[in-house]
Amino acid sequence: MQAKTLNTEILLNLSPVNVISDAIKRFGISDDCSNVIVVKVVSPDDDVVQMEKDLTDIVDGECVAITDEVLLELVDVSKFKKIYKLNDTVFATDGNQQGQLTRLAIGACLLRGY
Repeated sequence: MQAKTLNTEILLNLSPVNVISDAIKRFGISDDCSNVIVVKVVSPDDDVVQMEKDLTDIVDGECVAITDEVLLELVDVSKFKKIYKLNDTVFATDGNQQGQLTRLAIGACLLRGY
C-alpha cells in the first residue's frame, strides 16, 4: 500500500497518476457532489445491514444499484477523457461505450508511473 489508509488507497487506485493529493481532488467527495459512489470494505463479522442504514442516514439521496447503464448515465464522458488523458480516443460504434471507458481507464491506471 502506498497510502496510509485503505480509503485513500482506493482513491489512489482510481487515479491515472501516483499523486495522492491529486487522486483525492479528482475522486474525493465535496459538498457540491450530486452523485456519489460509496465503497465500503467490510469483514465477515461486520453488520452490513446496520452499515447500510448508517450510510443512508448520512447521505441525503437515493440509493441505486450500480449497473453499466446507471454508470454511463452518471459519467461526464468529456471530463472522464480529460482525467484519463483519452482525448484522442475514438470509440467503436458497437454501443458498448461503458465497457470501452472501463478498459481504457484500467489501462491508464496500470500504465501510470511507466
